[in-house]
Amino acid sequence: MNIKIIAVGKIKEKYLTAGIEEFCKRLTPFCKLEIVSINEEKMPEDPTPATKQQVLEKETQRLMAIIPENSYVILLDVIGKQLSSPELAAKIDALTLAGNSHLTFVIGGTFGYTDALRKRADFSISF
Repeated sequence: MNIKIIAVGKIKEKYLTAGIEEFCKRLTPFCKLEIVSINEEKMPEDPTPATKQQVLEKETQRLMAIIPENSYVILLDVIGKQLSSPELAAKIDALTLAGNSHLTFVIGGTFGYTDALRKRADFSISF
């Protein structure tokens, strides 16, 4: 199983990066894990709706460019489905049994996602 996590923005807190490293070590025996982060687009202090949309579209283009074509895409989204940890594990297990060997989790930036990225996603989880 190949798992790719794509996130907008960098994690700066040392305790979070240490936790991520620990979970990466724990997952390594079970899957090939890759974490990719892209920089957030610069946003003015008080952006207009049009400016927010432009920023989202730029981030979406960059995210879509690094999502593998054959991957099952899971969007971590405010409007996604709420799942418990056992439910998420069962979902991943079912995907694996159905022949999906590549999963991509996408974590958006401050202002979320465009509709184009939501349409590309195969499933959305509440974040």
